[in-house]
Amino acid sequence: AEELPMQDCSFCTLITETDHPARIVSLEHSVALLHVDQTYPGWCTVISKQHYDHLHEMPDALAAGLLAEVRRVAAAQWKVLTPDRLNYACLGNMVAHVHWHLIPRYEGDPNWGDAPWPIAAETHLDRAEYVALAAKLAEAIANP
Repeated sequence: AEELPMQDCSFCTLITETDHPARIVSLEHSVALLHVDQTYPGWCTVISKQHYDHLHEMPDALAAGLLAEVRRVAAAQWKVLTPDRLNYACLGNMVAHVHWHLIPRYEGDPNWGDAPWPIAAETHLDRAEYVALAAKLAEAIANP
């Protein structure tokens, strides 16, 4: 189950891209990035540095460390973005590599009061906007 990197895994490749404009921070067990779709402003993905297809396959200590980092990123989102809710999802349907979606929700957003999906049309930022938002979140993670 644990193989890093897996040549055919897009997330194993993505977490090595240190100059990616959406990269927020590299932590002990994970890399946090802004999701390419910003329909929900501040939507982040926290990706395990070690490749596991499924959460239950991870050793307990690694899974606990990853969850602690998910919570750190979520706390930064809460501080910087002041959402009305935060949604958390660990799915693996599109990319079979353990990762968490941290989705800030705002009253009046496209699916308020329901699951964040489906999304009618994705919202993309320009490179500078990803970089700026990632820097704000990185600062809040470094200085909680």
